[in-house]
Amino acid sequence: MKILYSWLKDFTALPDIDRTAELLAAAGIEVEGMEKTGACFSGVIVAEIIKVDRHPNADRLSLVEVETGSGRKTVVCGAKNIAQGQKVPLALVGAKLPGGELKKSKIRGIESEGMLCAPDELGAKNGGHEGILILDSALPPGCDAARLFGEPDCVFDVKILPNRPDLLSHYGIARELAACQDFALKKPAAELPQPSLAAPEVSVAAPDLCGRYAGRVIKGARAAQSPEWIRKRLEAIGVKPRNILVDATNYVLHELGYPLHAFDLNKLPGPVNVRRANCAANPAIPACEIKTGSASALTEKFSALDGSELSLDGDALVIAAGEKAVALAGIIGGAETMVSDGTTDIFLEAAWFAPAGIHRTARRLNMHTDSSKRFEGGTDPEAAAFASDRAVSLIIQCCGGAISAMRDVYPGKTAAPDVEFTPAQINAILGSGLPAGRMEKLLRRLQPELYTGAVWRFPALSWRRDIANRWDIAEEVARLGGFDCIPDQPRAAMVCVSAPPAAQVLSDKWRDILCNLGFFETYSYDFISGKELAAFGFAAARCAGIANPISEEMKYLRPDLLCGLAKNLAYNENRGVRCAAFFEIAKTYDGDLREELTCAGIMSGSWPSEIYWGGVKKLDFYHIRGVAEKLAGCCCGIRFEPDAAPPAFLHPKLAMKIICGAKPAGYLGQLHPQAAKEMDLKSAENWVFSVSAEAAAKCRPGAEGLKPVSQFPSSWRDMSVLVAAGAAAGDIAKTAKSAGAGFIADAKLTDVYEGKGMPEGKKSLTLRLTFTRMDRTPSDAEVDAAFAAALEALKGKFSAELRS
Repeated sequence: MKILYSWLKDFTALPDIDRTAELLAAAGIEVEGMEKTGACFSGVIVAEIIKVDRHPNADRLSLVEVETGSGRKTVVCGAKNIAQGQKVPLALVGAKLPGGELKKSKIRGIESEGMLCAPDELGAKNGGHEGILILDSALPPGCDAARLFGEPDCVFDVKILPNRPDLLSHYGIARELAACQDFALKKPAAELPQPSLAAPEVSVAAPDLCGRYAGRVIKGARAAQSPEWIRKRLEAIGVKPRNILVDATNYVLHELGYPLHAFDLNKLPGPVNVRRANCAANPAIPACEIKTGSASALTEKFSALDGSELSLDGDALVIAAGEKAVALAGIIGGAETMVSDGTTDIFLEAAWFAPAGIHRTARRLNMHTDSSKRFEGGTDPEAAAFASDRAVSLIIQCCGGAISAMRDVYPGKTAAPDVEFTPAQINAILGSGLPAGRMEKLLRRLQPELYTGAVWRFPALSWRRDIANRWDIAEEVARLGGFDCIPDQPRAAMVCVSAPPAAQVLSDKWRDILCNLGFFETYSYDFISGKELAAFGFAAARCAGIANPISEEMKYLRPDLLCGLAKNLAYNENRGVRCAAFFEIAKTYDGDLREELTCAGIMSGSWPSEIYWGGVKKLDFYHIRGVAEKLAGCCCGIRFEPDAAPPAFLHPKLAMKIICGAKPAGYLGQLHPQAAKEMDLKSAENWVFSVSAEAAAKCRPGAEGLKPVSQFPSSWRDMSVLVAAGAAAGDIAKTAKSAGAGFIADAKLTDVYEGKGMPEGKKSLTLRLTFTRMDRTPSDAEVDAAFAAALEALKGKFSAELRS
């Protein structure tokens, strides 16, 4: 929001521009930018060039002798557009310029007694640095150059937080600065002539959406051009002036933060009524039928003054004249009743609309205006009448006219309760020791009617509905008095009274493991696009959609973390990264909006020799399986099984499902090349995993999964066999284990070899067989027998051959 420094000064005494920027920041109003105008300098005079000579020690510099009105000075200058007889701005030593204070200096051995200024060096808007500013030849040498640029001014670009709608105006910010700095506050003038016309007819049919509606009529007002001071102020903050009837409402909007609307009275077809856009209740209104989901609804047509044609449902609030909607309440006026240069009679609206209703309609129609922004934040209902008076006074002052009495319909008038507290309670909340007298002075800056007795009472402020209890009062005391009034010593030790959820504890362990394995953690938006859903084979109808998405890229809640991880991988690949491993731990959502804490990761590329001593290692299925097994080591009862019907985004022959207890809780494998292509990944081989932290945290092995552990030593032997290239290692290990006459406790795959030296269509698998007995150490003969039995089983089922 743009705020004009000179406009703020209408309401309170302010220091210079730079100090005011500091006060704004101290009050919690972030200054995002400053654009200074006028004479933002001092110590600059008009000088006449008497002579121009070459600098003896520099070819590109000149020695310029100038007349200052009180003597002559010599200045070193590098500009090429100077000549004898010109009048130019001369900054004397000690001059304060936008770039800093001018110091005495020697340039190539010659002392310069000042500086001839270019436009940008004086802070001129859109000024360049190509040459010295040439002034009017009639100006006398020695006169102050500041008078040529006007009074110093500045446009502050400030950021107002949603919880402070009272600051969305010049007067609101001046009121805040006055309270924080204990400055005097002056309210704008609103002098009106005696009403000579009857009050207009106004009714409110939707009091839940319109708590107050005040209307008055002005007749005989010419739509003349606004005075220069109004036009200049509006232009400075980016508002294009039109005529006084429109400019007055815009002026009040930015001055008081209260949106008004002016209708051409002669174009209103009947009395004003505030109602919902409900065709069923108003059969005379032209209507059309539209489909909304599976149901149908009647909507009212409306032509906005920006040229858009809208269809409004019954949740929208409209200003109607007779049966016809002439404005979309709190958002935009209608094209048919807008004020033009030929307008002489107007109906002026000042209203209070429910913030939630304006917000819903503005979001649904994607129509956001200066007016809707303020109504959505919450305007001061008590300020409606004064805002109307202020606009009328500007109009009458500029173009005359007769006014009516105000018709004020106020069905939503409520009195907010006063806040009761004691100074001791405020000090207890803040941990401070402020004297009661100091606290009283601070609070009276906000509310002069503060009652101080045994129990203090703070009468509610209509523009600060957020001050509702003594904790809010404590915050205001600290803010106005400075947060340094709060001691920095803690009053009590912080005690955690509840343990974190098991899924959160587990995910913290997983985060450490993955970081130690070389993964980088990422954070993605919870929202994804329809295109990304389709790339991973998710049906949009079974995913949670957003009713009013920010954009098409954020239309659905993510059902899986892999969408965001793939986007992050593509982003890095496009910037030259050829080896990456990312993970994310965050919530995923199903179509019923159930949330689940999930951990997912993606790996791609060839990992360099800094990680693998044996040289560059191409990632494969066993890497991602090893990562998943490392995570499973933190839990009980997690196992991996081949997946006959993997998700559509996984390679059908390189996928496994992760089982927690008895239920599937995740997957691992290769990202399907088609999904990788649609996500613009450069590599076709990308390895992924995903597992539910909540399911893993609850996972416990069944009774059949618990087995006693032998107290006697085990022994192991490696078995290397040749099998068909398509044989599943998991099936081979399971067969070997079950054939071991009960002596083989585990059969773990330790190596796979394919390539040179292997018969065509074959691969070598190495299994590490672990032998154990519960009653004693197994003998060599028993181990030999179990080994032979396992080999025979593999020969019979897989035609395996033992490698020597």
